[in-house]
Amino acid sequence: MNRRAESGSPFSPAKWVAFGLAIFGLMTIAVGCSSTSADSRSRSGGTHKALDPTTARSSVTTRRGPALQRPLPAQFSIDEAHRLTPPSQTDQTGIVALARGAEPTRAELAAAQHAENAMSSMAKSPPISMTPRLRADLDAAQLVSAHYPTARDAAAAGYILASRFIPGIGAHWIRWSLVHRRFDAAHPAMLLFDGNGLNAKLAGLSYFVQSLNVPLGFVDGHANWHRHVGLCIVNGRLVAEQVVRRSACDGGNGALIAGRDVWMAHLWTVPGWVNPDGEFATINRALCAGDPLCAGMK
Repeated sequence: MNRRAESGSPFSPAKWVAFGLAIFGLMTIAVGCSSTSADSRSRSGGTHKALDPTTARSSVTTRRGPALQRPLPAQFSIDEAHRLTPPSQTDQTGIVALARGAEPTRAELAAAQHAENAMSSMAKSPPISMTPRLRADLDAAQLVSAHYPTARDAAAAGYILASRFIPGIGAHWIRWSLVHRRFDAAHPAMLLFDGNGLNAKLAGLSYFVQSLNVPLGFVDGHANWHRHVGLCIVNGRLVAEQVVRRSACDGGNGALIAGRDVWMAHLWTVPGWVNPDGEFATINRALCAGDPLCAGMK
């Protein structure tokens, strides 16, 4: 009987541990290289098929940079956003323009959150004071319903799904090139639909307007103009909100819209979705879709 058979193994326990760690290290490197290669293919459009934004599910994952803040089911993951059809060149130019300027500060983030909380605590909007100017704006907005009865019609007109259905508000379809224009009741930058599919019905309008001060649109109606700070936009889609560093928005590859000069107001006058809580209420409870927090707002 030879000496190796007598001893059982040529390696001591310590050597077996070292050998195992070395194998694990090689496997980790291999997985990392594979992930990097897949990431490169995703960015270049290589082997990935384009997703349908109306049916893709959000996994709320990040691939590079610090973890993004406030992931919501309505938001796209970075991977999903990269695999969707890009916005038009005009919209891409609009996104770049909106992302210019300094990063949002913590103070701006806190102020926006405070305003949003205050607005959310008051579901009903104040009674409107009907004036000739407000009447003209509401009449112009009413015509929008005839142009975009479904999400399919919005897509044909150049709108893209920027974030999926949110209870009480709907799915947001946007034309980024309209955001930097002055308020125009007949051309809202966002359209709100009752679902994510192309057959979803128009439920409301969302005016997203770039302005240093609160827009004058619907001023007589006490519109709830508010701001969303730190929007991380990747390929035209919202992947996170309340982000304060560009490096945290797709590793610096996304567009970080500070939001200090971009205002939003919802309008609920679409036939069949008129809001009993007011034309400019924060939410429309007909869109709560069984969400208890949304439906319970008083």
